Amino acid sequence: MTKTVFLFADICDSIVGLQSSKKQEWESKDSVLYLQKTIQKLGYKTILIEPKKNSFEMGKFFGKLSQSSKIERGKNIFFNLVEGFYSRNREAYIPSLAEFFGFPHTGSDAYAQILTLDKNLSKIIAKSIGVPVKPHFVIRDVKEINKIDFLKPMFWKPIGEGSGISISEK
Repeated sequence: MTKTVFLFADICDSIVGLQSSKKQEWESKDSVLYLQKTIQKLGYKTILIEPKKNSFEMGKFFGKLSQSSKIERGKNIFFNLVEGFYSRNREAYIPSLAEFFGFPHTGSDAYAQILTLDKNLSKIIAKSIGVPVKPHFVIRDVKEINKIDFLKPMFWKPIGEGSGISISEK
């Protein structure tokens, strides 16, 4: 039996009308198709699944998965490219489901995905085990910005994002 790679991806071109800031970290259709072809050249069957494009189909997929004896867990792997939005747990959706159903998956486990998306918590834990961490602070209220010395060079990052979403000169 050929091994199957279930390629889960958020593709920025797939959902028309969704704000581009919500899709900032999503993949292009070309990059996902290139990855899919590369995996196929390695001898694997691939099935592309776009969770945000069709959540009903996603539910049906996992429903079949939980009831099917035909799907052999050792012959399949979940390849996670899902970024999601609106949740601090958004990058852990696929690892969580893979772990729940007993499938191997690419990337970090759900716990690591959630932990590392929270920049402040990651730094606190890293520092507690002796990893050097640059001084940092969290702005929880826009009024706190007035207390910041802007003459120092700073690296700004949203606490729960993988990139600089919503950070601009304004």
